[in-house]
Amino acid sequence: GSDIVAPYLRDLDYELVATESVANRTRYTYSSTGINETAQPNLGDTPLRETTESINATVVINERGIIESFSAREVHSVDNETVTLNHTFRVTGIGETVTTPPEWVAEEVAQVDASVTGNGSVLELTHLGGPSMTEPGLFLYAPPAYGQILFNGTIAPGETVYLYLTVEEGSNETQLRTAREPPSVNSSFVGLAPGNVSISTYRYLFRDNEPTVGIEVTIERPAESSGNESGTAERSWR
Repeated sequence: GSDIVAPYLRDLDYELVATESVANRTRYTYSSTGINETAQPNLGDTPLRETTESINATVVINERGIIESFSAREVHSVDNETVTLNHTFRVTGIGETVTTPPEWVAEEVAQVDASVTGNGSVLELTHLGGPSMTEPGLFLYAPPAYGQILFNGTIAPGETVYLYLTVEEGSNETQLRTAREPPSVNSSFVGLAPGNVSISTYRYLFRDNEPTVGIEVTIERPAESSGNESGTAERSWR
C-alpha cells in the first residue's frame, strides 16, 4: 500500500494536529491543509486530476516512521456531477511480529554503532561488520541543525571514525568534520544535543551520482528536555 499513500504525502501540505502516547509508542497525527501549490495534475503517480476539486487527508505516524493509518477524501467534478472518493490505509500488529534479517543483509549492508564522546562534542562511529564502505556519505542530525559530508577513504570492519562540529570565532558557519583518530576538543567544537543516538546505514541501488553507501546518525532530544537553542539555530552549514 505504500505506493498508494506516497503521492498523497508528497502532493499535499500537512500540519501536526495531535501527539499521543499509546502502549509505549508515540503517535503523531498530521492533517492536510490543502494541495501543494507546486503539485501538477496527471504527473506520474500524482493523485491530482483535472477534475479534482479538493483533497483532504489525515495520516498517523509513530516515532519509528511507520504510517499506522491514513485516510483521504477526494472530491471531483465529472460531467457536472460531484464524485467523492474515499481511501483508507492501516497497519496493525505493530510490535507483535518477530522477524529475522535475510542472509544477504550481513553481506551487503554494513553494521555500524555510534556513541557520543569527547565531553559531548564528538560522535564515534565504529564499523562492526559487513562490507567495507568506500567514501560513504555521512549525515548527522543534531537538533536544531544537521550536516553532511563525504568521507574521504574507506571504513573497514573494526575501524572507528569520528564526526564533530566546529565553528570559527566570529563566524556563524558550522562545519561537519571527520577524523581517523579522536580529535582534541577545543573551544571551536560545538556541543552535540544530549539525547538518544540512533544510526542507520543503507546503499543507493539506482543512483550513479551519489555515494554507494549512506550513514545517518540522529541525536534524539528527550521529550522532557528544554533549553535556549538560539545560539545554534542561526548557524549555517558549509
